[in-house]
Parts: sequence; structure tokens; C-alpha cells
Amino acid sequence: MKHIRRYHRQLRRYVKRNPARAAGYASTFTLTINKMWNFKSLGLIMFFGALMIGLGESAQRAENKKTIAAIYVKNEANKPDDKIIDSLVD
Repeated sequence: MKHIRRYHRQLRRYVKRNPARAAGYASTFTLTINKMWNFKSLGLIMFFGALMIGLGESAQRAENKKTIAAIYVKNEANKPDDKIIDSLVD
């Protein structure tokens, strides 16, 4: 049971740090499973489709929060946006 908890923590940490990658892995895994075992149940396929859309949406929101934090929270408040973007690009 300790091994499962350790791997669960590692997986949660990875998903939290890289949500877009995790959503990509989940959608790829779902499509691969669907190809390997030809599911006849439309409800199950719809569930996996909704799951992929939900994972992608949550990943995008997490990435948006990180972007906003990197641009506006960790920089000076009175600095113009052009200078902030230029400093991020360099």
C-alpha cells in the first residue's frame, strides 16, 4: 500500500506541474485503448470523450493561471506590458 501511495503522490505532483502533458497522455491512452479493444458501447466512448475534453479544459486553465502569475504577479506593478513581455522573451 505504501508503494501505491508513493506513486499516487508522484503522479499527482506530475499532473499538477504539467497539466497539458497529462491531458495529452490521457487522451492518447483513451484512444489507444479504444483502438485495441473495439468498444461497442456508445455511452462508454462518450464518457471518455467528455473526460478528454474536461482534462484539456482543466489543463488550459492551469496553464493560464501559471502564465498570468508569471507575467503580472511576479513582476513590478507599474512596469508596462511591453517591457514585461520583452523580458520574458529574452
